[in-house]
Amino acid sequence: MQTATSWAATAQMAGEAWVRRAVPTHYAGRTIDTAVETLSETRETLEQSPSIPPDQRVKAREHLQNLAATIEEMRKAIRSGDRARVQEQVQQLTAQKQALLNFLENAGARP
Repeated sequence: MQTATSWAATAQMAGEAWVRRAVPTHYAGRTIDTAVETLSETRETLEQSPSIPPDQRVKAREHLQNLAATIEEMRKAIRSGDRARVQEQVQQLTAQKQALLNFLENAGARP
């Protein structure tokens, strides 16, 4: 799950930088593409992990799905050049990342 929080932060920073025009579109897009792929791999790993109790696995899956959906929306917005929509997704991602960190803390896991 540390990978998920790390990539959420990376996507957040890439989105913020793109909104400010500090990075080119292709850089932000590739970074977001990698974040989407990595979150998908993290979900697969989560599903195969017998060490995580089923109730925590369900909740973790929900958090990962929320992150992935937001980052996917960010990817679409970057591709269409919609900086306002990317900013909205960055704000949503910030809240979702914090929710995941809170979940991990309450579950006794390290972020």
